[in-house]
Amino acid sequence: MVVFSNMAVDGTSGLSRETEDLLVEIWPYSRENGVGSWADEGSSLDVGVTGEHEMPVATIAGNRAGLRSLARYLLTLADERTPVGRHFDFDRDRGTLSEDTRAELRLELHA
Repeated sequence: MVVFSNMAVDGTSGLSRETEDLLVEIWPYSRENGVGSWADEGSSLDVGVTGEHEMPVATIAGNRAGLRSLARYLLTLADERTPVGRHFDFDRDRGTLSEDTRAELRLELHA
């Protein structure tokens, strides 16, 4: 269980904004079970890379359930108990990305 509550800075205006508590349940890492998470029912995520410039743009788009699930995966990796190097792979074959997605995705914890 992770709870966030603070004042945050809006990335576009630099103004302070009030925040709300958000409860996100995760499966903590354990030696017996490793790292794991789950997607909410009805989750949909798409990954794409666009642009042919020096710096291509990666886009992750999803419905609300998909974005909540992605947040859970990220918070699972960010948990202090999760060892460096653990990761989650997302692809069409596993059903973690929609059939229309244009790229696969790996989320990985590094030092």
